[in-house]
Amino acid sequence: MEVAEFGTLDSFQYDQGRLNEPLTTNLLLDIASGLDALHKCNIIHGDVKSENVLICRHKHRKYVAKLSDFGLSIINPDPEALHKLIGGTWLWEAPEIETRMSVQGLKQTDLFSLGLLIWRVLTNKFMPYETLGQDIVNRYWSPDQKSFILSVKQDSEFCGIVLHSLRYSGIDEWAKSFGIAILPHSLGHDPKSRCLQKILGEMQNPRRGIPQR
Repeated sequence: MEVAEFGTLDSFQYDQGRLNEPLTTNLLLDIASGLDALHKCNIIHGDVKSENVLICRHKHRKYVAKLSDFGLSIINPDPEALHKLIGGTWLWEAPEIETRMSVQGLKQTDLFSLGLLIWRVLTNKFMPYETLGQDIVNRYWSPDQKSFILSVKQDSEFCGIVLHSLRYSGIDEWAKSFGIAILPHSLGHDPKSRCLQKILGEMQNPRRGIPQR
């Protein structure tokens, strides 16, 4: 198997600290493009998170991100049937994870997880939920962390809650604007509002200054 010289995305970010704009954009675009390729092959990843992204050497731009770990993936599901995901990681999964859904619905759960991964990268925190405002903490407070996070993700305004956290989390203006442009297309409470093509379009927008790939 190919060696991932720089480990997983979470360990890479821990080692590197806050990633610069070109590197952040390139790595997130790698991940979104990989997810797009999977979906076009009728494969649902099922467990998109930083720990399942490998950072490998790239001959032209040093680093490239690659999706890995397909142990919970659904491959070539029947388009006429309803399906339920095999599993996932509760921190990073969509709120509708327990329901049976169409193939398109399955793909949209991957997009929600992608949005959480992007939030995590932009805030440079292992647990981006720590950036939520005190009003949200008070509203959904629970002595059990899992119950708290699941309740927050069930909020119909979850995307707005995340965007609010970006504005007041101390990150730079570029990261804020990047998140504000992209996260509404991945963290919508209504799965139909999530759109990978819009995410890719925003990531490749020339005004974001993405370097040549």
